[in-house]
Amino acid sequence: MWYPEILANASHSSEYVTEQFVKLLDETQDHDEIVSWIGHAIQEYLGVYDASEREIELIASKGPIFAPWTFADVISRRSQTGWSTHGHSAADVNIYTSDPKVTKALVGNHENTEVGQFLAQYLDVDVDAITAELRIQGAQWDKKDEEGVVLSSWMGKLPSHGERLDGQAHLEHYNGVHKRCELCGH
Repeated sequence: MWYPEILANASHSSEYVTEQFVKLLDETQDHDEIVSWIGHAIQEYLGVYDASEREIELIASKGPIFAPWTFADVISRRSQTGWSTHGHSAADVNIYTSDPKVTKALVGNHENTEVGQFLAQYLDVDVDAITAELRIQGAQWDKKDEEGVVLSSWMGKLPSHGERLDGQAHLEHYNGVHKRCELCGH
């Protein structure tokens, strides 16, 4: 599941929120004021309206060193965005081949989506047909009420602005880096 609307609610990056946090820490050391500011900043800048006391306290107690990662974690958990790296950049990535004649279409610079389009064409894969099949087969994992109405789909339910999705239950099966790090307190 992925909840992209959560990302659309954000108006600033975690780095920006951290910069504002550091400015606040230069002005005050009052714990209650800091905690209050963090809760407000998560709502105003990240568009997250259900931050837990634990998340807010983690940011307050760890301070600015862990703040950018922790602010990002707050939004990533709710959108179910899993990151394979936290060092991603916009640097070009080389693609190598054992048959340059076949992959001539990939010579030069290309957007990442063009690589996927090339692979689908090269492998003769009908992406739309596979997506349709996944939607049908994946329906068995949908959460339904007693009358069979889909409450949340494995393909993702877009929540309304500020809506909390089934408490935190929609995150319980998520086993990405964010969940592991929450357990170790980082």
